[in-house]
Amino acid sequence: FRVTAPRAIITLPLGVLQLPPRARGAVLFSPALSSKRKALKGLVAGVVIKVPLLFRTAFWEELDGGRYRNASFFHAPEGPFPTYWTAAPERAPLLNAWAGGPKALRLTGKSARVIVRQAVRGLESMFGHGGIESLVQAAWVHDWQKDPYARGAYSYVAVGGHGAREELAAPMRKTLYFAGEATDFEREPATVAGALQSGLRAAREVLEDQ
Repeated sequence: FRVTAPRAIITLPLGVLQLPPRARGAVLFSPALSSKRKALKGLVAGVVIKVPLLFRTAFWEELDGGRYRNASFFHAPEGPFPTYWTAAPERAPLLNAWAGGPKALRLTGKSARVIVRQAVRGLESMFGHGGIESLVQAAWVHDWQKDPYARGAYSYVAVGGHGAREELAAPMRKTLYFAGEATDFEREPATVAGALQSGLRAAREVLEDQ
């Protein structure tokens, strides 16, 4: 389909914008985004793997006399997944396993079965209780860098990339405007909140240029 407009807000993820022009899934701009090359080189799309785990029961609420009943996060720095979080304040037998950086790199590309097993074993090691795997009802694996529509997770500034977020966010010829967590330079980059704030900023820029 074709859409025509005098102005457009570009919200493509950083990893997609960084793809070479002929790469599978790349988005082509005509004219090319030449003025954004330096900014795109100054930012990196982080590596993250997330595994939501659904259990038969919220077993952690019963451990150690109910000590963890109101827990929101569990941290296991030495495990393959250093962070787990509950659905608090909602009560649900669900834990989200999260790994980023080098730990995620060691898992990326492995089968979902292997990744889920690592997440469960990390829980067993952290709580010091075996048999947790038998309580798993369902599990989902999201490898952000393998997602063709994301090509990575939260952005961060590379060495020598000072000012890259501001450069990426700058409008082009009062025609293209840029939003997304990688373009948020005011408050909370690399977060959902930052992405939402950048959208408001881009909308204000469009209105001001009319």
